[in-house]
Amino acid sequence: MKIRRYFHSITLAICFLLAIQVDSQCLGTIPQCTLCNSSSTCSQCNTGYIASTNSMACISCNIGNCISCSIDDACDQCIVDYTVYIDGSVCVLCNISQCTYCDFDNNCQACTSPYILMSDLCWVCSDIVTYCDQCYANFTCQTCALPYILVNGTCSLCGDLIPSCSQCLNASICTICDTNYTLVLNVTCTCTLPYTSYTGYCFLCNITNCNQCSSTNNCLNCIPNFKLKLNTCINCPIPNCMQCDVPNICSICGAAKNISINGLCVTCNINYCDICSSNSICDSCLV
Repeated sequence: MKIRRYFHSITLAICFLLAIQVDSQCLGTIPQCTLCNSSSTCSQCNTGYIASTNSMACISCNIGNCISCSIDDACDQCIVDYTVYIDGSVCVLCNISQCTYCDFDNNCQACTSPYILMSDLCWVCSDIVTYCDQCYANFTCQTCALPYILVNGTCSLCGDLIPSCSQCLNASICTICDTNYTLVLNVTCTCTLPYTSYTGYCFLCNITNCNQCSSTNNCLNCIPNFKLKLNTCINCPIPNCMQCDVPNICSICGAAKNISINGLCVTCNINYCDICSSNSICDSCLV
């Protein structure tokens, strides 16, 4: 047991000596270095010096608020809220959001991308032009955030330019319409059958042979050869007929000289008659 403790103590002593050797083996070759990682790299320098980027030298860095120098007394990184001034000789206060460089009076001179400098502050495009993704230096919009498009310097939705259009190339050319709409000649979006349009909306019309609905179950007008009667489209292919109560039988004719006889609209043949009640009875003569 005593022999084991003895060898353990010797092992610790050897490791300690080796550690000292490793830590000190660069001290004579890297000036101002107080702690080495290897024979050629330093991990700790004397006060007023910092390890270079590659840790192979100790660089003079006596610049207030500086945390990194690339060459002697030339700062390349300052602490938070400070920025390197031009030649790296000083760190100046720069606590303006998104600013990368300030003058001695804490006035911003340049901003991080995509921010733009205006009135000593850094602005993002959308702060100036709503929905703008990228601006020119004069704050006119260059590109808009999707799905907005650029029109005359502003960002607009396609649906505001072309009704029911969801994607467009410009203010007059639509490429994709909203759901239930069909693109016509890249100009307009119309309701896709069996949907019908009313007040700018597409309704699924459940009424057979209805051409236009104001709601799902309310017909406004019927397709050709059908007439609307009590919210029903009745087959009525009779010339000059205005209304059919039952299919193929006209009950009301459309013109004053047309009268319904046997379900058809026939012309009143009485000379100088304006309105007929039958083919042989005139109710009102021409004035």
